This record gives sequence, structure tokens and C-alpha cells, in this order.
Amino acid sequence: MSDLTRRSVSQFISWQRCPEQYRLEKIVKVQRGPDVWSHAGTAYHTATEHYDRDQFYDRPEPVEHYYDIFRDQMDQMLTEEEARTEIPISEFRTSKGADYEWWVDHGPGLIDEYIAWRHETDYGIAVDKDGQPAIEVHFEITLTRLDGEKFILNGYIDRVFTDVPDVHGDLVVDLKTGMSQSDQIQLGTYAAAWHQMTGRYCDTGAFYMARKNGLSTPRWLGALASMRALNGAYGELDRSVQAGIFPPRMGNECISCFVREHCQYADVSGISS
Repeated sequence: MSDLTRRSVSQFISWQRCPEQYRLEKIVKVQRGPDVWSHAGTAYHTATEHYDRDQFYDRPEPVEHYYDIFRDQMDQMLTEEEARTEIPISEFRTSKGADYEWWVDHGPGLIDEYIAWRHETDYGIAVDKDGQPAIEVHFEITLTRLDGEKFILNGYIDRVFTDVPDVHGDLVVDLKTGMSQSDQIQLGTYAAAWHQMTGRYCDTGAFYMARKNGLSTPRWLGALASMRALNGAYGELDRSVQAGIFPPRMGNECISCFVREHCQYADVSGISS
């Protein structure tokens, strides 16, 4: 198994957005300026993970404990990035004006809102075959391309909830600290992986949007929540990468593409910055 290629949801989303962007980001590994949002998002995930685990094991902590987890991890990661890049945190890239000070001020509030949402909904946390809570669940499954070549798909499922009204079976949820949702294939991947790992019925998913303080409408994932869909979608990614085929997908997105300055197609895309 260790000799097989390894793929992930983030790879697929990058490749689906633009194969050439995927090549520059994942293979060439072009350097891009450091940002605030990825570190703040990771710290938010860590704080809410600790909260849900503490609730599951009935070991409550004061809410300030989760504020501290958030701030400490965010500060540690940003400081390490600042030392590595020699770029001041004040010059890190931001999203929608959410700089370091914004996250210091608003991060604890987002955690408050998540805790309030958990109390209000009182959804149960699903458990795997070993009785472990479905919180940041790591999965690693073997998939097969149409040509018979096998590869590994791995990733993490943020949460799997049970006892959700109007949802038959379990609900996979991905936590988002940005303003937009990902493609439904992400939720389909998590639902199929969860069923493959546990045998539990799961064909519905949603995004918890931290900046909007709520859960998106749960979506029936249909065929996306099947191993056949995963074999097909991720198989195409694996085949493309193995063959070295990365056609550019040129359009309006080129204006804000973070690898634009490294892209040989930027000046011929017909899109001006």
C-alpha cells in the first residue's frame, strides 16, 4: 500500500479548479506569500475539536479555555511563519480585510457561536466501530481507476453527526472559516469514506459556515456518496497527474489566481489584472 500514489480532497479541488494551477502549487511548489486566514482557520478547527471532544467525554471546561487554545495556536503558527519567511505578520495576506487583529478580536466570538449552535441543535456525535467519536476522523481508503490502477485517497472528516432532524442516517459536516462553500464532491467523499469505514448509512452532508454562524442546508449527495463516484473522480485526477497532463482552465478566475505570476498562460488568457 505504501508504494501507491496518494491523493486528497484538497488536491482534487485544486486540480478541478485548474490543472495548471495544481501543477504549479502541488508539483512545482511555487512560493506564495504567507496568509493569516489559513493559520486562523486551523486554530479555529483545533479549538472547536477540543470543545466537542470534551463534551463527548463529559469533561467540560470554561469557554475561556477554548479561546486560549485558539489564540495560542494561531500565534504560534503565525510567529513560526514570520520567522521562516522573514515577512512581518502585518504584511501577511488577508481575506475580506480579516487581518491578524480581526482574528484576535473576532475569533473567540466565532467559537462562542459554534458552542451556542452545538447547544441549540444538540446533535449527537457519531461513533466508529471502536466507539471513537467522529471528530476530525482520519480516513485512508484504496481506490481503483478505470484502467485498474490502484491509489490511496486520504483525508480528515471534521464531524459526523447523528440525530439530525430530516436526515436519514448520519450527516457529514465540514467546518468553514471562509466565506464560501466547497464543491459537493468534498461532502460526497466524506460520506462515502465514512460508510466504507464504519458501515453506517450516510448520504447527506453540509457545511458549518463559521462566519455566517450556521449550518448550510443539508444536501442529499446521491451518487456523489458512492465508491464508484470516488473511483471515477479521483481516478481522473490520478491519471492526469501520472501522465503529466495539466491543461490550463483560463477565465475570470485568472485575475485573482495566487500562482498567476508564475503561470505561462497568464498573459495569453485574455484576462487583464
